[in-house]
Amino acid sequence: MSTDPPPGGPERVAPGVAVIVVADEAAPTRACLEAVGRQVYEPAQVVVVGGDDEIRHIAGEHEARWRPNLRAVGDALPAEAELLWLIAGRAQPRPDALRTLVADLERVDASVAGSKILDAEDPSRLVSVGYATDVFAAPFSGLQPGEVDQEQYDVVRDVAAVSMTSMLIRRDLYQGLRGPDPVLAPLSAAVDLCQRARLRGARVIVSPSSEVLLSGEELGPDWRERAGEFRAMVKSFSAVTLLWAVPLSFLVGLAEALGALFLGSFRITGFLVAWLRGLVLLPSSIAARIAARRGRVAGDEELFRFQVNGSARLRVLYDQVLERTRRRFPEGVLAGFIDVVESGQQRLRRPAVVAGIALVVFAVAATRAIWTGRLPAVGFSLPPPDDAVEALRAYAGGWNPAGLGSPEVLRPAVAGTALVQLATLGRSGAAVSVLTVGAFLAGGFGTARLLRVWGIGSVSGLTAGIVLMAGPAAAALGDATQWAALVGLAGIPWAMAGALAPWPERFVGRISRLASTALATGIVGVFAPAALPVPVAAVALWAIVGRGPRWPAAGRALLGTATALPLLMPWILYADLPGFYTDGRAAFWEPSTLVVGVFAATCIAAIVAADRARAPVAGWSGLLVVAGALVARAGDLGAGREALVAGLAAASLGTAVLVGVALEAATRRHSLAGLRRATAVVAAAGAAVLTVTTVATLAPGRAGLPEDTFTGTYGFAAAAEGAQGRVLVFGPAETLPGTSYDYEGLAYRVFTPPVPRTWSTYLPDQRLGDNALVELFDDLVSGRVRRAGERLADFGIGWVLFTEDSPLESLFEAQLDLVPLRSLDSVVFRNEVPAARATAADGTAWRWDGTAYRLPEGAPASGTLYVAENGDRRWGPGEWEQAGWANRITVAGDTVRFSGHTGRRSMAVGSAGWLGALLVAALVGRRRT
Repeated sequence: MSTDPPPGGPERVAPGVAVIVVADEAAPTRACLEAVGRQVYEPAQVVVVGGDDEIRHIAGEHEARWRPNLRAVGDALPAEAELLWLIAGRAQPRPDALRTLVADLERVDASVAGSKILDAEDPSRLVSVGYATDVFAAPFSGLQPGEVDQEQYDVVRDVAAVSMTSMLIRRDLYQGLRGPDPVLAPLSAAVDLCQRARLRGARVIVSPSSEVLLSGEELGPDWRERAGEFRAMVKSFSAVTLLWAVPLSFLVGLAEALGALFLGSFRITGFLVAWLRGLVLLPSSIAARIAARRGRVAGDEELFRFQVNGSARLRVLYDQVLERTRRRFPEGVLAGFIDVVESGQQRLRRPAVVAGIALVVFAVAATRAIWTGRLPAVGFSLPPPDDAVEALRAYAGGWNPAGLGSPEVLRPAVAGTALVQLATLGRSGAAVSVLTVGAFLAGGFGTARLLRVWGIGSVSGLTAGIVLMAGPAAAALGDATQWAALVGLAGIPWAMAGALAPWPERFVGRISRLASTALATGIVGVFAPAALPVPVAAVALWAIVGRGPRWPAAGRALLGTATALPLLMPWILYADLPGFYTDGRAAFWEPSTLVVGVFAATCIAAIVAADRARAPVAGWSGLLVVAGALVARAGDLGAGREALVAGLAAASLGTAVLVGVALEAATRRHSLAGLRRATAVVAAAGAAVLTVTTVATLAPGRAGLPEDTFTGTYGFAAAAEGAQGRVLVFGPAETLPGTSYDYEGLAYRVFTPPVPRTWSTYLPDQRLGDNALVELFDDLVSGRVRRAGERLADFGIGWVLFTEDSPLESLFEAQLDLVPLRSLDSVVFRNEVPAARATAADGTAWRWDGTAYRLPEGAPASGTLYVAENGDRRWGPGEWEQAGWANRITVAGDTVRFSGHTGRRSMAVGSAGWLGALLVAALVGRRRT
């Protein structure tokens, strides 16, 4: 903004000026004092601050006073000095620099004025002409690298901050603010001082006619500048702004540090050190904040006036990437591409884009232990099979390898993961990484899409998306080791948005919308079958308590769910749906009292503070959380493990929506008054606390899952020579992989080491082999058997492990053919009798490969093969007969497998075809933008 002198007015005597030179090195300081001595506006006093004895001697040569630091300057200032000129020791002001500063400051009645800073080595190159800032207190000069001074900025204008390379400030204001913060780096100290001045109502301008040459860099060390920006935020911004700006600042800084890696700049260490320093200084920052905001006459709105949208650091990084791209390619080669990229730069100025980048950074950081390593093998979080084709074959009517095997249909998550695995070239680790990171991203952006239906902005929506995937309820899903349910959770907001958004007018558009809604609902059903009713139930609840035309949305949600059901074939036709929600451990979610209290306060405050359109959304979200919490802790009423998943999914959705409504109410608080404005602040504070709880997921980087407990635990069995045998494990159910059976109050299960896979997570109903194993346990307890190893070998069990002390240990220790291993962390018994899952008549152990058994290379073919799987006539090829509870096959080649259920295979193929049809329908009706 240009400024003109006020017309007329009485003449005023020119004020006295005291010059404060902040010394650095001896030679530059000497040159600076000489330049000060040539000023046409003669200062009343010159004070040199800092430096060693040599600096002090130089000050004496120029008849300047010397003080060790800025705090000690007060007694060196003459009484007639009304203005203070702070100038860096490496600066060389032109002779008229001070006169112009004083004239412009007086002319426009400003309190702080800064000079145009030029490069001393190349005076035509601009260093700074005042600064804007972003909401994270990072300075933004607006200059291109190496920009030449062509007087394009030569107009006196208001700015957010000026450089302390040359800053003129009124003495009374300087003393009231107690000067620059001594712990800050130069530029962050300037921003901090100017922000505190503006809170006191002071005007900050830049005077481009005042020119100062600067030797070296204006910035201090990057980590110190970052820490200073954090401290400046804490000191100046209101509590409501800090509640969302601080965590967003961390995420944006992390994104900038990670992005800099692609430019060959390693900033991660500096970023972490800066935040560590900021936290160490936090107590003193809070004390300084109290002093800075005491007596203020302006609020955050004054600071926001000269802020750029988005992140200044990300914009600088963007410019660096663009410049490097230009240098790498000849002129004209990427002309069109550069135009597109430069137009995209404007998007970085939008807060929604910054929030989106923060969401991406959060998703990447919260899952880093998975995409840089592997999925934690613990509880129900198990890695997928190595062979995706075998997994699909098993799902499509093939053999269920869990326990002692069964033809029972596998969960659809096995097939869903296998499809992604095929897309990642068969790599199981890559498939898990894509699903996990993709779920966090899809859940976050889907929540923003859902909240946009109710008129809630993108920043609030994206923040709510983080809470959906990592809030208290989602963290409880992680604690329950429900990795697949976390993937399914991401589809819920998309399914709801498809039903709640205005219905397209064109028929093709409606078909596309229905297909999209069905796909999102299908993702929920595939990876979290228990949560399949959540979207339609949530929309139905909105139809009951919401506003506007909402009942058609309930019908669309129901239609979308029905359209998605074929994607769950054949599992959904064979699943025991009546007992589905009662199986497993009793559902009991116990959130902390603090979380419950914060949620209740936030919900009430959001309902009061929100407008008529969004207050019902806050009430609906509260009801959804209450309903979900009741389901998730309804173990006393017979609810089991899957009910817990459904309840937590609903509670997570409700919490996320509430956070979005509360933050949106906070952004509109300036249009409110009285009680509603106060409750908007309470709602924002509660939303911030609920958002901060996501740090529990962010810090470990395992998507909320516990530490890996299975990898390496069963390595003793995997490293054994000979056949692949099973491990029989006893212990508390929570210490075993997946589900388990029960014997006299002790959980147990069998699997093949080294780590069970996803298709072994859920044990099928007990069959002949499982009953025979229980009979063996009965014989052990009754003392009727002394060589249990021989009996266990029939089950292919080569190892017995106890995860905690049990009376059964002594019974196994008394067996003559079981050898206890004393050097392991758990109690382990090794079977002396050779045990394999499939053994030929000549004793050759066949190798288990996926869901098939193969003859080892070089081994002679045998006439019969004993397969220790629950008996089923579809095992072959060859003549099959039942051998007790197992199978005996007259082999006709080198491979034996389960032939599969033809009807189920057809259903699975039909499900895949339906998936393709929905994808095509979803894409056909979409408009290009």
